[in-house]
Amino acid sequence: MKKIAFFFVIVFVAMVSADANAQFARDLGKSLKAPKDFDKVHSEVIYSDPFGTNTVLFIKEGVPSHVHRVHTETIYVIEGKGYMRVGIKKIDLRPGVVVIVPPTVVHSAVVTSGKPLKVITFHTPEYKGEDMELR
Repeated sequence: MKKIAFFFVIVFVAMVSADANAQFARDLGKSLKAPKDFDKVHSEVIYSDPFGTNTVLFIKEGVPSHVHRVHTETIYVIEGKGYMRVGIKKIDLRPGVVVIVPPTVVHSAVVTSGKPLKVITFHTPEYKGEDMELR
């Protein structure tokens, strides 16, 4: 019985911690602004360690089709509208939408709003830009 209670305490603490980290990333992402003169995509790393990298991306027109060999990419939309192609699926993007892209799955994004798409990406494990392959 004590083992079961301990397990639930650990799960609860992990959930609260994950929610607090996600809220921190959302708040930080909302406060970051893109430079006025950025070209197509501007990125700012919020946090990175061996387990993952959190980045705010500002996307003017889109992101070409690509894959990540070893990374799972989770995308949280803060501002703007568009759509993503993830494998054979088309996913509408608007504030609050979350998209999870497993390793080796081809994905791309297109901006349809008059302002840049602003998203937070969570790459796991740590992302150093070395495994992105255009398709």
